[in-house]
Amino acid sequence: MEKKRTAITGIIKQNAISNPEKTALIIHDVPVSYGELYEKICSAAAFLQAAGVHKGSHVVTVACPELVYIVCEYAILGLGAVNIPTENRIPADRLGEIAVSVDAEFVLSSEKPSCSAKWIAYDEVDTNSPSDLSWEPAPITDDCAEIIFTTGTTGKSKGVMLSMHCLEVYLAAINPSFGIDENSVFLVTTPLNHVGGLHRVHQCMSVGCTAVLLDGIRNLKEFFRSIDEYGVTHTYLPPASVKMLITLDKKGTGKTKRQAAVHLHGLRALPDEGHRNTDPAFAGYAPSSGLREQ
Repeated sequence: MEKKRTAITGIIKQNAISNPEKTALIIHDVPVSYGELYEKICSAAAFLQAAGVHKGSHVVTVACPELVYIVCEYAILGLGAVNIPTENRIPADRLGEIAVSVDAEFVLSSEKPSCSAKWIAYDEVDTNSPSDLSWEPAPITDDCAEIIFTTGTTGKSKGVMLSMHCLEVYLAAINPSFGIDENSVFLVTTPLNHVGGLHRVHQCMSVGCTAVLLDGIRNLKEFFRSIDEYGVTHTYLPPASVKMLITLDKKGTGKTKRQAAVHLHGLRALPDEGHRNTDPAFAGYAPSSGLREQ
């Protein structure tokens, strides 16, 4: 009989047991340890299970950059249900459309969606009740675990189904390329409904390091302050943001005390000139579609 392999929620449990005081997340400048995170996940899982969420349930979630979303996400995966994240500021009618299109049984959001799926408000989710910490989260299988909606190159977004096995293979392949380990601090600025944000958090949880969450980089002072204050070692940005940082560096602005120690990651390779322009600003640039080192 094949041994069950540990999925991402189970890895968080392992980290909570082996290193409970280690910081897992920093959200709104508030640190959350692996021990605290797993306790909240267990509490949320018990709440969601009592509400009817079960293995295979399709659960649409509004991916707000808040602790409650991260907790619910891993509770859903731990129950063997399917997490279907949507953008944070999604209109209620679009949220309802997505829920209908994926046959969602539940929607987790702050505002009630326009659909027949059972609505669970985030502020109703109990993440603080004492729970059975011996709970065994669902293992890795080939069953669907996430449905990620693309931005839609054809003008209409499409849902991409990912299994836990797929995520396991992805993380095993990309973690060495990113060069992150348990001592890394990853600044996550991309939306949590997008693989660029959601899977960066998965990366951090899978190696037991720290993820610092920011709601975009519209506030550059906040971005650079976070790099300095939390000892950030890696960050991931969309191409437009990478270009903006290169431009700022050319102008001599946007510097931080330890910016040169930060490894910058993006979606795709930069032209040679663009890559050279990142040299003074960052320790290196690596696209997720391939790796370039200085």
